[in-house]
Amino acid sequence: MAAEDQRCRLADAVRAAARAVAYRGRPRGERQSLEAIVHIACTGQAWTRLPPALGPFQACRRRFIRWRDDGTLQQISRAVLPEGDAIWQQRLAAYIGPA
Repeated sequence: MAAEDQRCRLADAVRAAARAVAYRGRPRGERQSLEAIVHIACTGQAWTRLPPALGPFQACRRRFIRWRDDGTLQQISRAVLPEGDAIWQQRLAAYIGPA
């Protein structure tokens, strides 16, 4: 039950971070942005090489910077998630660096 509670708090933090900033242009979903950030963290590719299906690289990079600076990505990288998520979580933690 504790893992479920932490996942809910994590999802709430991601939604709150997204609502806290006024968007220019077409808003992207938090999940799509997180997928883009994890893709970059796992592949090591440049933002400009982000697959178009994950959204415009400029918008995703802006959200990455915002979430990195406000601690959202740190929360995601420290959350208790199923074992299958450990690899991308570790790569995300390495990509964003120490708190």
